[in-house]
Amino acid sequence: MGNSITKYLQERSNPIPNRRKSRWWPVSDSWQVRGLASLAGVNLSSGGSDKVSLALELMKSRDFLISFLERHELKIDLMATKGWDRENDKLIIDEDEYSINEKKWVRDVSFPKRIEPSNLELYNYFIENNLSVSKSKDSGLIVVGVKHYSPTLAKKIVELLVGDINQYMRSSDIDEAEKSIHYLNDTLNNTGSAELKGTLFQLIEQQQQKKMLATVREEYVFKTVDSAFTPEVKVAPNRLMLLLFSSILTVLISVFLILVKYAFRKDSIN
Repeated sequence: MGNSITKYLQERSNPIPNRRKSRWWPVSDSWQVRGLASLAGVNLSSGGSDKVSLALELMKSRDFLISFLERHELKIDLMATKGWDRENDKLIIDEDEYSINEKKWVRDVSFPKRIEPSNLELYNYFIENNLSVSKSKDSGLIVVGVKHYSPTLAKKIVELLVGDINQYMRSSDIDEAEKSIHYLNDTLNNTGSAELKGTLFQLIEQQQQKKMLATVREEYVFKTVDSAFTPEVKVAPNRLMLLLFSSILTVLISVFLILVKYAFRKDSIN
């Protein structure tokens, strides 16, 4: 049991990851008129629900996350950190992974990994060790969580990630609306049908409204319901489970050693 207690005390002194969670409510689109758009050859089939589903998939996609992690220079903070200085709110860098003085990666890895983690390795690490995204089937509420030694950095990453998703979707819809307006205006100028012109005017109005909402609404796809916070209880590791596991392991090893010792004594007597 002495080893178990020592292990428990060591775990208490080691830095423990924190998780920052933020809850977001999907923003619905009430301005799309699909039937009229179909008449003019404009596809407006993606409603608010589809937009949210796209944003959720985008949030976990390789291309988007690699761009996100590179843009915000998170490689060292995520893959070369071994702890967090709570008093000074600073990350503790693992010098076996990254040399602060030389400003270069020095980790010892085998092929196909490289000394400096590739973008693909960074993406896989972030997905497996840091990011969690879930959606309530009942309420539709989106929960985005990031686990890291530093609760400050975890909060920052959550806010940056959701902010970038909203901005990406805003820019995409603004660009799409502008192209649709240009197409609809060209069609309007080349048609002589009064009925079709009336339809085109309505569609142009809808696209202008879409562009306006995308321009002025910062929380475009996800609206904050509960901002990121620091939990009072650490998420990992479970100290009680570690103590229990190490105790059981110690007992099993002790029993195994006793049996081995007994077997050798029995053989020597024979």
